[in-house]
Parts: sequence; structure tokens; C-alpha cells
Amino acid sequence: MRKRMLGFFALVVLCLAMVGCGSVTQEDYRPNFTGVWELDSMVSDGEQTSGDEIELVKAFGMNVFLILDEDGSCKLNLFGRELYTGTWEATSASEGSLKLTDEDDTSMSGDLTMADDKLTMSSESNSITFVKTTQEDMEAFLADSGSLSDLLDSEEE
Repeated sequence: MRKRMLGFFALVVLCLAMVGCGSVTQEDYRPNFTGVWELDSMVSDGEQTSGDEIELVKAFGMNVFLILDEDGSCKLNLFGRELYTGTWEATSASEGSLKLTDEDDTSMSGDLTMADDKLTMSSESNSITFVKTTQEDMEAFLADSGSLSDLLDSEEE
């Protein structure tokens, strides 16, 4: 009887261990986030930027793009003037985080949240919300604004 009880408990422990090994990994969530994201809205120090203000900035050839690659690398192009590079990770189907550094070694980190086909990058009282776009649309915008060469030069380094 004692051997049966011990065998039963060993079986239960083995089953629990196997269930634990079947958890979803980070890579399974990456397709939700991977791609090119374009500025949709911003909140800076608690103040919302209007859609008209964003369209005006775009008319002057400035935009914000976030590129999340499958390998966990990322780039943030702020208004065609500042380029941050870094890493990101998906922690669930709708959440993640990123760490970025610019050429002057200024760093920033933030949380990523996916909701309603929009990706929000937030840190403290600031947030930038993005909508998915295509690599071609981003390249066309950057070529028109003269910022494409800056972005491509940084990819070669």
C-alpha cells in the first residue's frame, strides 16, 4: 500500500511538472507586436496632443516611427531628428517592454500595451500611441522628408 501511495504521488508530481513545461514562451507573443508603427497620438506630462497638431507636424515632414523586429531589436525615430535603438520583449499577448538608447547614450525605457489594434509606449506621465503601418509607407514618408538616409545609415552601423 505504501509503495502505491508513493507511486501515485510521484505520478502527480510528474504530471504537474509536465503541465508547467507547456507554458507559452515570449516568442509566441512577438508577432502581435512585430512591425512598423506610426504615431497616432501623444500624451506629454498629462497633456493630450490633438490630431490636428500631429497632422501639422507630419505636414512639415516630421513623424514618429517605432520598428519592432522579430529578433527583439527596435528603433524609435522621433520626428526624423532623433534615433533611438534598443531591445524589446513581449511579456504577454498585449503587454511588453522596451529599452532604448540614442547616439549620445541617453536612454529611456517604457512599457508596451496593445489594445484595439493600437500600440502604446508609456513611461511615467508620457505616452505615445501608434498604429501599424508598412515598411514601404514609412520609407516613402522618410524619403520625402529627407530622414530616410539617417535611418538607413544607422542600420548599417
